[in-house]
Amino acid sequence: MHRIDSAIVRPEPFTPGGPPIWLGGTGPRALDRAGRLGDGFFGVCTPFDPAMATFSQVLESVPEHRRAGFSFGQLRSGFIADDPELGWKLTGRGMTYTMDVHARWAAEEAGNAVEVDTMLTPEEVVRQYNLIGTPDEVTAALRPYEQRFAARTDSHLCFRLYHPYMPQDAVLDAVGTFGRVVVPALRTSAGGGPQPG
Repeated sequence: MHRIDSAIVRPEPFTPGGPPIWLGGTGPRALDRAGRLGDGFFGVCTPFDPAMATFSQVLESVPEHRRAGFSFGQLRSGFIADDPELGWKLTGRGMTYTMDVHARWAAEEAGNAVEVDTMLTPEEVVRQYNLIGTPDEVTAALRPYEQRFAARTDSHLCFRLYHPYMPQDAVLDAVGTFGRVVVPALRTSAGGGPQPG
């Protein structure tokens, strides 16, 4: 059994007007649609600068009267390890698998058949889009997201630490380190002190 303190589950069971609808996507039409129709946008595993460029594109489509309340969520994928190369050995296969699944979907949607065992994503791309580092390195890489959205309670950063083929004890250790070290450091840098959950 595991215990998680200060976790927040949103939206709450009843939300006047219905739950907020967040949309995602990567192409120009999807970004436009997310801004026009959604209450928020959820981005996928990209480094900070491309993520902010995407969010800016989405905001251009949000009607002016809804911009102040438009929410933003960002998924970053990675792993925490005192030895990042050991972290890569634990996670690289699963990270590559996940990115290859998405690349295969895109190829098939475009009408291109891909052999099942074909590796589509080079290691350098997997490493670029997945943040693997020490607790201090991960904190430093996530800090710009926290600082950019510190004043907004309706925006969220999700950091995925589990990847296919990983041993469960390594995942639990990384989650524990993230909660003990990274989260307090991010909250301190964004707001001057720990924030209530």
